[in-house]
Amino acid sequence: MFIAMRNTSLIILCLLILSGCSGSRPNDPPELTVDNLNLALQYAVDQSVIPAATAFNTQAMTFDTATVRFCSKINTAELEVLQSAWINLYEKWFHLANYNFGPLNDDLVFAKYTFIDSLRVRGTNYINTVRDEIDNLITGSESLDETFFEQLTFNKVGLLALEVLSFEASGGAQSALVDDIIEGFQNNPRKCEILTGIARQLASNADYVVQGWQLQHKDTELSYRTLFLDDQLDDGSNNLTQLLVSVQEHLDYLNKRNVLSTSATLSGVAWNGFSAAIDEIEILLEGNTEVSFLGLMEAGGFSDSVAAVRETIATIRTAINTRDAELLETNIANLDGHFKREIPNGLDVELGINFSDGD
Repeated sequence: MFIAMRNTSLIILCLLILSGCSGSRPNDPPELTVDNLNLALQYAVDQSVIPAATAFNTQAMTFDTATVRFCSKINTAELEVLQSAWINLYEKWFHLANYNFGPLNDDLVFAKYTFIDSLRVRGTNYINTVRDEIDNLITGSESLDETFFEQLTFNKVGLLALEVLSFEASGGAQSALVDDIIEGFQNNPRKCEILTGIARQLASNADYVVQGWQLQHKDTELSYRTLFLDDQLDDGSNNLTQLLVSVQEHLDYLNKRNVLSTSATLSGVAWNGFSAAIDEIEILLEGNTEVSFLGLMEAGGFSDSVAAVRETIATIRTAINTRDAELLETNIANLDGHFKREIPNGLDVELGINFSDGD
C-alpha cells in the first residue's frame, strides 16, 4: 500500500511538472497581442505623456513664481534663479513637445503649442519681432493686464519672449551682461510687468494641457486620456498611430528646422533640449514595466529592429555628449526613420500617412 501511494504521488508530481512546462510562466516575456499592445499604450500615457505634461506645467508655475520674486527684488542672485528656471522650463518643454496632439494641439488657429514655442510653427526665429515688441511695450502706455497678454499673437509670447526678457537687456545693444540686464529692469518698471504677464500666460497654457489630459477635453465630459485610450480621437485617427506619428514629426522638426542652431540662442542650451527629447523617447519606448513597445517588438520577432533603435539612441547620446552636430543630425534622421518603418512594422501598425512637420 505504501508503494502504491508513493507511485501515485510520483505520478501527480510528474503531471504537475509537465503542466507547468506546457503553460506560461510569470517570467515569460509578454506576447505581441492586441491586449498587450493596449496595455503598453496605457502605460505610455500614464508613465510618459501625462507626466511630461505635468512636469512642464509644474515648471511653468515655478518660473512664474521666479518672475514675481525677481521683480520684487531685482538683483544678481534672483536673476540667476530666473535664468535657471527658464532653462529647466525649456528642457521640460522638449519632453512634452514629443506629444504634440490632444490638448496641446486641439485648435486649428490657436493651438496651445504655438503660444509656447513659436519656432515649431514654421521654423521661423521671431527673436527680432519679440525684441521690437518688448521695446514698444516698455515705452508704451497701454494697460498690461491679463487680457492684453491673452490677445498677443503667438510670435510675441512663449518661451522665446521669456528667454529674451531673462537673458538680455532691452534696446539696440541687446547686452547679455548681468549688470545690464538688471539695470534694464530697474530703469523700466514696465519690463517686469511684461515678464510676469507673459510668464503667467505660458503657465495658463501649460495648465490647460494638463487639465485636458486629466479632467476634461474641450467641450466633452471626458478627459483626453479617456478618449485617447478608448480610441475616440477628434480626427478619427488611431491612438497608437497618433502617438508614433507625433514623435516622428518632432524628430523631423528638430532636423528640418535646424533647431540646434535656431533655438535657445541667448541661453545657449539647445543641446539640453535635444537631450531631454531623447530621454523622453527612450522612456516611451522602453517603459517602466514588463510591457513596453520595444519589448513587444522583441516578442514579435523583431529583435534586430529593436537593436537598431537602441543603437541609434545610444549614438545620439554620444553626439550630444561630444557636441557633434553632424553625428546628431544623421542619427536624429535615423531615429525618425525608425518611427516611420521599424517601430510601426514591429508593432503591426499601419501608419498610412505622409510624414511631414511644419508647412
